Amino acid sequence: MNYSLEQYNFIQARECFETINNQVEQIVIERKLRNMCNTRKEYGEKLREIQNSLGYTAALSNMVECEQKLMDWAHDVVKRDPKYRNHKKEMDNLFEKYYFNNEIKNKMIDLALRLELSTNTLV
Repeated sequence: MNYSLEQYNFIQARECFETINNQVEQIVIERKLRNMCNTRKEYGEKLREIQNSLGYTAALSNMVECEQKLMDWAHDVVKRDPKYRNHKKEMDNLFEKYYFNNEIKNKMIDLALRLELSTNTLV
């Protein structure tokens, strides 16, 4: 499948974030951080230190930015479909508010990643 730049960038950003997130989780387990810390505040501080050392926040921010660009691109692709005019209000509302519902958001991302670049259709 040929990916658009937006699809490719999101996939790369998501993989980068997931790798860093897994590293954070592994370090937390290895250091037995939950058992070692006496308070939630102490745990949070140590967790943030680990996250900062691995670039967690930057990777998360990049993934969110790439996700937004992916969704903007997907919305533009959907707008080209002749059936779009019949459901314009609903589709625009969906693309505007998808972010506030994780289940819908995940489905929208999945659909956006399945849009075929050359034909602008789902594969």
